[in-house]
Amino acid sequence: MTPMDRSALWMALAALACTPLLAYFSSGAPEGTALLIGGAALLALAWPRPQWFMYGMVAGMFLPMLGVKFSVVYVDIGDLCAVLVGGVWVLALITGRRRPRLVRGAWVAPLYITWCAITCILGVAPQTAYGQLARLIIAGLAGLAIMDLANSERRVRACLWICFLLAAGHAVAGIATGNVGERPGGLFDQPNVFGYYLGIGLFSGPGLQGEGDPRWRRVLVFALMGLITVTIVTTASRGAYLAVAAATIWYLRNSRRPVIAAGVTALIAVGALQFLGEDQEKMIERRLMFRDVSVSNRVVVLDNATTAILKNPIFGVGYAQFDELLDAGEVVGQRGRSAHNLYASVAASTGLVGFVLFMIMGCVVVVPLFRLGKKQARERPTGQPLLRLVSSLETVVVFMAASVLTKGGGRLAFWSIWGLCGAVVLLVRDERRQAARTVLSSERALAR
Repeated sequence: MTPMDRSALWMALAALACTPLLAYFSSGAPEGTALLIGGAALLALAWPRPQWFMYGMVAGMFLPMLGVKFSVVYVDIGDLCAVLVGGVWVLALITGRRRPRLVRGAWVAPLYITWCAITCILGVAPQTAYGQLARLIIAGLAGLAIMDLANSERRVRACLWICFLLAAGHAVAGIATGNVGERPGGLFDQPNVFGYYLGIGLFSGPGLQGEGDPRWRRVLVFALMGLITVTIVTTASRGAYLAVAAATIWYLRNSRRPVIAAGVTALIAVGALQFLGEDQEKMIERRLMFRDVSVSNRVVVLDNATTAILKNPIFGVGYAQFDELLDAGEVVGQRGRSAHNLYASVAASTGLVGFVLFMIMGCVVVVPLFRLGKKQARERPTGQPLLRLVSSLETVVVFMAASVLTKGGGRLAFWSIWGLCGAVVLLVRDERRQAARTVLSSERALAR
């Protein structure tokens, strides 16, 4: 490109940036125009450094309460960053500036999204779900972008730090704003959702601890993990308890000192019970007896999901339209409520085809992650920091997989962790290939 061509390009971009201003003066629509101007400015910032907005998307899954309400849609910080990171990534692919770096089988993700779009259009009330479908497409593209952009240990660790620190911040806010004898919902205003995001942050912590780290950092990480654990106990979320137990057992299986680690975990849990007070202890005991009306209601909504699957096994009732189940067939009760089980909800909304695609999409990153983690643990290579990242993400996956047995899954949380898992798989494979090339080069040098 000649200097004259470069100048012409910048002039054209400047003219394009001024277009929203012309729209403002001609149409008198300040709200939409401000959105366009802000979007253009953010896009200009995201173009050279899309990883900044990758971090913003990861942070956004913990901050859905931060957003702007426009006339027709609510845009939170996570969705905005997902638009930017996914949009810039796609533009880079189209213009040839970047070749995608994805795990084998990642093509299932766009196939699943396409199927969701088909079921949405054919659903019982498609007009109610177009907004959710748009958010799914945006988050899916951003998840693929994260898999490609998180191409170093430093970037993956930065994402885990964001999850960990924001979970700790939510724990402090939840304890500070909670009322005695009640289940704290924190800034999410819902105890089960609160426990879900606290768990994601909790199990991001082990991947941040390194043998060469300063003592104060290791103590800080451990202390914040204890704080998050205590807060999870206060939520009295049975789904969070189940998921934390499953993830803890999984993590301790490879611990060098599992008895000590299990003992420390038990002490934290006992200490939390002593901290809560008698009223909250009794409330937790009542919930752990599983005799409250919430249990029977969840059985009802699962029965509704089963009915929807049997009546619509191929296309389901339509993506994001489970709440419209009244129009899809007979329901037992609890109309307008979700299935409170992500797997049943996916099968009821998108049919068995969508459910199979969803499970395959998860397996294409989870199965290689667990296999490589097993090899890394057995061989104990020099890349111990990468091994800790693998172990931590494995544990986060176990927590999320168990947690959504009793609740729906966060869209941004799913795609962010999915992308990070794929990125770590690629990093481990690159390290192993590099090690193999080094050995081969050494053998050739000795042969000479």
